[in-house]
Amino acid sequence: FKNSSQTDFVQPFRSYISSNYGDQLFREHIDDFLDIQRTREGLIQLEAKESNKALVLKYYNYLLSIELHFPVTESQIKLSFAWSDCLSQKKYASYSIHYEKASTIFNLGALSSQLGSLEDRKTEEGLKKSSHHFQTAAGTFSYLRTYLQSHPLPQDVCSTDLSLEFLSVLSNLHLAQAQQCFYEKAVQAKFKAVLISKIVAQVAHLYDLTYHSMLSPSLKSSFEKLTNWVPDVHTRVVYFTCMMYYQASLNSKDSSRYGEEIMYLNKAISLISEFRRTSRIPESHERIIETFYTTLLKAQRLAETDNNRIYHETVPKDVNQFPIEKKSLVNPICSLKEELSKDVFAKFLPGVILKTTSIYSEKKAELVRKESALLSDYNDQAKGALASLNLPEYLDSFEIPPHRFQTLQERILLLQQKGGAKYLEEQLNSLYDNPKNSISELDSLINLLRDEDKTHTEFSQRFNSFNSA
Repeated sequence: FKNSSQTDFVQPFRSYISSNYGDQLFREHIDDFLDIQRTREGLIQLEAKESNKALVLKYYNYLLSIELHFPVTESQIKLSFAWSDCLSQKKYASYSIHYEKASTIFNLGALSSQLGSLEDRKTEEGLKKSSHHFQTAAGTFSYLRTYLQSHPLPQDVCSTDLSLEFLSVLSNLHLAQAQQCFYEKAVQAKFKAVLISKIVAQVAHLYDLTYHSMLSPSLKSSFEKLTNWVPDVHTRVVYFTCMMYYQASLNSKDSSRYGEEIMYLNKAISLISEFRRTSRIPESHERIIETFYTTLLKAQRLAETDNNRIYHETVPKDVNQFPIEKKSLVNPICSLKEELSKDVFAKFLPGVILKTTSIYSEKKAELVRKESALLSDYNDQAKGALASLNLPEYLDSFEIPPHRFQTLQERILLLQQKGGAKYLEEQLNSLYDNPKNSISELDSLINLLRDEDKTHTEFSQRFNSFNSA
């Protein structure tokens, strides 16, 4: 488990609620905050009991309610959450609610893991329960990995046990243990060797994935500090791989394929012999490995003797040409959801609403400032353009006296009363028509003057002729 220290929930929430909602609302919920604190204290030194699952889930529901309604951050509600790395025992502390949730989820997975290890696997019911606990652990660690991908932790609390790589190791490891329970059940029930070989092939595959992940550059140094983790998993990889070949040899024997039987036995003996020679076997596995090694040697001698005396089949050299099918019987199980089963702080506004409201107010003020600045610029540009055209004075010189209107709004209302744009269009058209009418009148006057001049000339000529006579 990840271990923790006590955290005070009362005072930080008292300050925040009193200043934002008033003292009365805090007094109504003080029992809830005290219960949260007691519940968390029960998780500090968690024991492997089935009843403690409900305790962890209860606290997790409290965290969901707090996250929904309150801003738990270093700058607002300052709750310091301290947890130890389960690998190095180093303490990490943060004000992040995501760190608290991640540590709680981790301990839920660890609890399922320990419950699975405590079941009596000599009975069918015990194997069933154990496999379910291991699948739940795998699902919980897988869920935590997904959660941390979408809610990355602050750099100062990125402990190894909450790294994505380590959580993948834990998920695969518990799936391997869950699949192993099905293998043990198949052996107890004396299933056919062909089915057992498929089940144990998947066991070996999952342990192999786990083992190679442990040796990755980001995790190798951490696992090397743990005395038995890597040797234990490595031993299981070799044991179950050899068991896969052993079960396949039994199936070959049942199918009268005696050359294949010997091939599988040879491969198993080769792997386990190399392992015994080059690797450190944990004390808890020594007897199992030695007993199984003896079983393999005995089966090989009998198979070779029978083949040499009776069957005379050729023994294939390349075992890879005879792959063994894997059959998975397990899946990650996780009942955790980001949904509240009971919202104890329903009277408080959701934090997302408060945050959204604050963001809205800031954006609204910014938009008003921006638009006001643009409006001022446009007004200045309009005034400059009108001034350059001497337009305000020119407009004021028309029919409507300037003193009758004090504001632009009054002028707009008068324009609307006279017909709006249509009135303006008529006035403009009249301006275009006036020059034409003036020209026509001038032409008429010129013609009259010409006629008058012509008449005058004629009369002058006649008058002069009369005088001469």
